[in-house]
Amino acid sequence: MLEVLIIIRLSILAATCIVAAIYWPYYKNSTQRYFFHFLLYVLLTEIAGAFLGPLLESNQHFIFNTYTIISFSFYMNWFYKIIKMKKFMFLCFIIFIVSVLISVYFNGFNTKLLPVPITVGTIIIILNSMFFLKTYLTDNEVVNFKNSQKFWIVSSLLTFYIGFLPLQLLMFYLDTYSLNYNVILTLLFLALYGGFTISFLCLKKK
Repeated sequence: MLEVLIIIRLSILAATCIVAAIYWPYYKNSTQRYFFHFLLYVLLTEIAGAFLGPLLESNQHFIFNTYTIISFSFYMNWFYKIIKMKKFMFLCFIIFIVSVLISVYFNGFNTKLLPVPITVGTIIIILNSMFFLKTYLTDNEVVNFKNSQKFWIVSSLLTFYIGFLPLQLLMFYLDTYSLNYNVILTLLFLALYGGFTISFLCLKKK
């Protein structure tokens, strides 16, 4: 059953990549232009973790720690472009980088996952998502947010990371190979990448 859930998650992510590629002409000149490339990177990382984990040994931590830094940096850079509080977003990025440096100094980069940067990055994404949605949905100029790519991406990120935060905080106390854990993770995957897929599909309606 665990293998089935892993395949489901990879299928969801692969389908999102395909849709992102098909609709890329619609957003290639927007602030979301690099989401397709990022999603490909995420897919390759997930494939490596799912099928090469036993072979990678210590290098597995290197791959996922690298992913942690790149993914949160990518999202923070995107939020910096779309929100009004530039100084706050810049401060968040500095805090995240400091958390990475401290974690690497005390724990190394290849020996274990970096829980502190993951927690810090998760909280930053949640805060900025809430700020963006509050500002966006109260803007008098907003007519139809359902056709907004930014709205769907931010909503998906907020849903995913709110659900992921307790899992992440309890990661070292939970059996990450248990059925319940992976069912929850798969549902969060569906919420995140399902929302991403909608964000690409809604562009054609404009």
